[in-house]
Amino acid sequence: MSNPRIYIRPEDIDTIIDIKDINVVHKTKNVLRLKINDKISIFDGKGKEFLYNVEIIKKDIITVKKEKLLKEHPMCKNRITLGFPLVKEEKISIILQKSTELGVHEFIPFVCQRSLKDEPSSKKKNRWDRIICEAARQSQRLWVPRIKGLVSFKDIVKFDYKLKLAASINGKTVGNYVNDDSCEILILVGPEGDFACSEYKLLEENCFKFIKLGANILRVETACIFSAGLVQYLIN
Repeated sequence: MSNPRIYIRPEDIDTIIDIKDINVVHKTKNVLRLKINDKISIFDGKGKEFLYNVEIIKKDIITVKKEKLLKEHPMCKNRITLGFPLVKEEKISIILQKSTELGVHEFIPFVCQRSLKDEPSSKKKNRWDRIICEAARQSQRLWVPRIKGLVSFKDIVKFDYKLKLAASINGKTVGNYVNDDSCEILILVGPEGDFACSEYKLLEENCFKFIKLGANILRVETACIFSAGLVQYLIN
């Protein structure tokens, strides 16, 4: 049986760690129910995972001691960045959670004509980070995806990637563009009601390939998860 697993920021990894984050302490004590001398796996989100021994358990702090390196993997060269329009919070939670499980490397929320427009609060951004970290922990990932700040549609279409894909009902199947040699891939999914005509023009002008995700019109969160899964399958 595998050891319980938690995430600790790479700058906090040391021989001895005093875990003070209230959420991690709660999870370790009350959910995982660890005791003194139990083993715990700690990953740093940058490709490394270590085995630690639980040394001290107090009300608001847990001290662990490093025993050995368990795993170390370099960053994969086949990396997927998912650009999604700003939508309702519950949909963003699903996009981040499921796409992290599917191996997305980076997320970029953007604003377009038919998306929401409000800049996310710092509280929301912190929540997004927690969702991503928890999904990475649960799915046994060693690398935690990054999420960039909100950008405009005009900016995101100009970003430099080796392969740029946009979901469209009139596109071609994804296998026309993606294979196991593909790397540094940007996928853009449109908002409810699709991209505007002027936005499709910008996509064409900036070398995007249009991919069809099936015969049915999908919700934003479904399209994000499905497109990420398809591309991940093809590159691996």
